[in-house]
Amino acid sequence: LQAVIGFTDTWFAGRISAHALAGLGAQTFLNLAVFVLLGGVAFAVQVPVANAVGAGQPRAAWSWLTAALAAAGLTLPCFAALAWAGPELFALWQLPAASAEQAVLYWQPRMAGGAAVVALFAVPRYLCGMGRTLGSLWANLAAAVANVPLNQWLIFDQGLGLAGAAHASTLASLVGLAVGLAAAAHGGAGPLPRLSALWAQVLALCRLGVPIGVAASADVLAFAVFQLLMSHIGPVEGAA
Repeated sequence: LQAVIGFTDTWFAGRISAHALAGLGAQTFLNLAVFVLLGGVAFAVQVPVANAVGAGQPRAAWSWLTAALAAAGLTLPCFAALAWAGPELFALWQLPAASAEQAVLYWQPRMAGGAAVVALFAVPRYLCGMGRTLGSLWANLAAAVANVPLNQWLIFDQGLGLAGAAHASTLASLVGLAVGLAAAAHGGAGPLPRLSALWAQVLALCRLGVPIGVAASADVLAFAVFQLLMSHIGPVEGAA
């Protein structure tokens, strides 16, 4: 279902122009690599949550969800820097001007909303750690479904073009996040940790999650380089 969001963006980009599709293709796996890299802290939350459940302390697992959401918030400066660096990043690959313009048009708002994606990673992982996989399914399903009308509205009705697709994906992630949080709270919320304990849990998630993110993003980067090389050849190749 996470992949469906990217597929939806691709389908709508194809309705804009070949250059839009080439620009989207030039950075689809690159932004996925970034999300997976920085999202490692969110993926990691399933481990301590499952440990808490196994120890017979399911209410204690709630504090780990709080820590994962705090860790997602801490990724904001990284995503902001990547959004700002978008034009220089794609200039390095000497893409055709129209394709590079479209790539930046999507990349900057997509990176600006990256923390929402990491937060959406965290909540389903929490629900899976609790053994509530149906709640995880509903969260991701809500995001995938919401992305379709949001793309139509922002790309065409509001005239935002490919940037609208990026904004639509961010808003869809927030819809999925809201559904996931509602499912998490329905099972009963636990006490919030003290600030010092929260910070310790965030650091623990970083120690566990950063290697997860690095390992996963390394595989995705190979596809990202391939896509950038295809877009470097020309817009037709990049779109294909």
